[in-house]
Amino acid sequence: MTTRKFSLILIFSIILTLGLSISLGSLLAAWTAPASAPPEGNIATPINRSATGQAKQGGLILNTGGSVNGLIVHSGSFGIGTIDPKTKLEINGPLRVGNYMTATRPVCNADLLGSFIFDLTENKLYVCTSGGIWSPVSA
Repeated sequence: MTTRKFSLILIFSIILTLGLSISLGSLLAAWTAPASAPPEGNIATPINRSATGQAKQGGLILNTGGSVNGLIVHSGSFGIGTIDPKTKLEINGPLRVGNYMTATRPVCNADLLGSFIFDLTENKLYVCTSGGIWSPVSA
């Protein structure tokens, strides 16, 4: 009886092993490796730290880790809505600056010198000038 029980367990184990091997083989056969290295293949090129200019078609989300700075452009120019900026920062389209009520304006200090705000109370654009003064921008 013991020999017969052992034989049944052995046969069952062999059948189970073969079945799992065939199933695993069919799963691996379904995966297809990329036809060539990026960017010619079927996956996008990763953005990296090389000195070569890089382009990305989809959206790029920065600073999700809570860093103090979201984007630092060390050299060159930065364009929004343009692929050929002519100045350090070129924006092709409307620019919206911070909106404040007169009573809640930030303190105009050396860190904000040259910064713009829009005063909602007075409906005017202001610039932080030397001496810690928010001066209205003339029309």
